[in-house]
Amino acid sequence: NGLLLYYHTKNKKTLLLWAFSPFLWFMSIQIIPMVPASTLILLSYILFKKYEDNGSKLYLFISGLSLGLAGAVYSPAFIVALFFILVFFWKRISWEVFLYLIFFAFGVLPRLILDYFLFRMPIYSLVRYFGANLLVILGNSPFKLEAFYSYWLLIPIIFTPLLFMIYKVDFKKYNKEIIFLILCTLFFGIRGGDSTYFILFIPIVFIPLSENVDRRLLQAGILISVILVIIFTSSYFGNTQDVQVTKDLNKIFKEYPSDYYIAGENRAAALATFSWKDKPKFYWLWEYEFEKDNTKVFSSYDITSKPRINSDKILILNFRLEKANKINFRENSYLINYKIDPEPPANFVKIKEYGILRIYRSVI
Repeated sequence: NGLLLYYHTKNKKTLLLWAFSPFLWFMSIQIIPMVPASTLILLSYILFKKYEDNGSKLYLFISGLSLGLAGAVYSPAFIVALFFILVFFWKRISWEVFLYLIFFAFGVLPRLILDYFLFRMPIYSLVRYFGANLLVILGNSPFKLEAFYSYWLLIPIIFTPLLFMIYKVDFKKYNKEIIFLILCTLFFGIRGGDSTYFILFIPIVFIPLSENVDRRLLQAGILISVILVIIFTSSYFGNTQDVQVTKDLNKIFKEYPSDYYIAGENRAAALATFSWKDKPKFYWLWEYEFEKDNTKVFSSYDITSKPRINSDKILILNFRLEKANKINFRENSYLINYKIDPEPPANFVKIKEYGILRIYRSVI
């Protein structure tokens, strides 16, 4: 992203602001695909601006392709793409929008092909993602997300200590960029969840911001950023909680060996990451409970017509997620959770505590 910003602006201030962004360093350990998606979105923006400058359709086509690929790589990028198209194509000629959407679709195509290959349903991941977002926004999600206001406490400092200089940006020149950034910030702020979503669109803010920062202010910003980077990344080094969890898991594997473990409190993905091995496997607690109760439907949502006239039929659209595979759990299965987590169901008895983790055994 930094090199793209410098290529577009030819301004060392832009590169330095990005390189010393506390948010960039905070994101440095992420292995999820939001980082390449962020690069593709920034590339799409830069190519679109080049199209605006010289009118070459090649830039328009590659911009659409890049934006589609961002969504193919990482589903939340579709939300950013929606705002991008709405804002930057507002009141533009219809053929421009049409051509852009065609190449955007070409960019999304690999995702559709992969979904069909894996699930025999080309829009599988899109339906799941947008359906989950709709439930979250409507307040029907079973998962508790962070409060809206928590993001606003981080925004002024975590992206760059010089973000306050945004007030000096030429609104006439960057009005679309500002509207785009506001819409994305509002959506992901209201939706809640993971603050790292901001990496998808925040690099664009450094372009207008760098035009209003002088040398002394830049030096002060870098100094503050270095202090913040040390604070935000200090937990990545030394005997961190992650290191302790890994040590606890290795002890559990040695003392209570098994080819699988049940993870409490939605910890399966995290524990599997700390294990970083093909075996043992980690199952979600709900998978164990579903198998025990012989339950198949994970969640179900109905959209029902409510006619105001006399009708002999009612239209019902049903969407549901079902448990895909049968899992043969043994009678004495081990469950692992964190000490800070709630106690598991009553049929699990605690057998030992470690530094961070606890291990339980199921009983009949």
